[in-house]
Amino acid sequence: MGEVQPSRPAAHAGVELAWVRDGAIGYGIGERRFDIAAGCAMLVPSAVEHATSFPSHMRGAALWIDRDVVAEIADAVGCKQGPSVGLVRDAHRITSLGAVLAEESRSTDAGALLASDAITEAMIAIALRGVIARNDEARAPVDPAIASAVRHIEASYAEPLTVDGMARVAGMSRFHFSRRFRDATGCSPYRYLVDVRLARAAELLRRGRCGVTEAALSVGFSDPSRFARMFRQRFGASPAQWAAAKRSRVLHLLPAV
Repeated sequence: MGEVQPSRPAAHAGVELAWVRDGAIGYGIGERRFDIAAGCAMLVPSAVEHATSFPSHMRGAALWIDRDVVAEIADAVGCKQGPSVGLVRDAHRITSLGAVLAEESRSTDAGALLASDAITEAMIAIALRGVIARNDEARAPVDPAIASAVRHIEASYAEPLTVDGMARVAGMSRFHFSRRFRDATGCSPYRYLVDVRLARAAELLRRGRCGVTEAALSVGFSDPSRFARMFRQRFGASPAQWAAAKRSRVLHLLPAV
C-alpha cells in the first residue's frame, strides 16, 4: 500500500505492544518520533497519547494488555517504575510468539486461553527487558565494580549471599562497597538482594507452578514467615492472596496484516 497519513493522536486504556515483520511504522508521541522497522517492536504505556503512520507497505500486529498485568510483569523483571515508552530493537522472539498467539486466539481447542495468557506474558516480559536494556545503554556508565556485584546478585540470588561476600566480588571493603552501591543503585546491597528475591518469587507464584513455601525457599528465603511479611510489605498482599488474584487479560489483539 502507499503512504498513509498519520492517525489522529489517541490513547488506549491498555498497554500497547506493536511489532513489525516487514516494512515500517511510525509513532509520534509528543515531540518525539519513533520509526519502527522490520524486526523491531514498540511498547506504549496506557493513557499515553500517540499517532501512528505507515510510510510504506507493512506487515505486523499490535496487542493491547491490561495495564495492571503489565505493571506486575514489569516489577518482576526489575522495571520498578513500570513500563515506559520504548523501542525494542531485536524483536524476533516477539514476532515469532505473536504468530503463535494469533493462532491460539482463533483456536477453540482446550487450553487455548491458557496458552494465549502464557504467550502474552512472555511477549511483555521480553519487550520490557528490551526497553530496559535500551534505557541502560543511554545512561552514564555504571561503576564497573558495582556492576559486577549486581550481576552476581542477579545470578546467585537464591544462594546464601552476604554483604561481605558481595563486597569481595566488587573487590573492596564492606564500608566502601555499601556506600558506592547505594550511590549507584539508590538502595543498600541487602535491599537490592531482597527486591530481586521478592520479584523472582512473585514470578514463580504468578505461574502457579509452586506453593508459597516452595517459592520462598527457591529464591533464597529460609524463613517462610519472614518471606510472607516482606512480600506483603512489597506487594500489599500475602503471597497466597497475591497469587490467587493474578489473571492475565488481553484487551485486544489486532490481527497481523
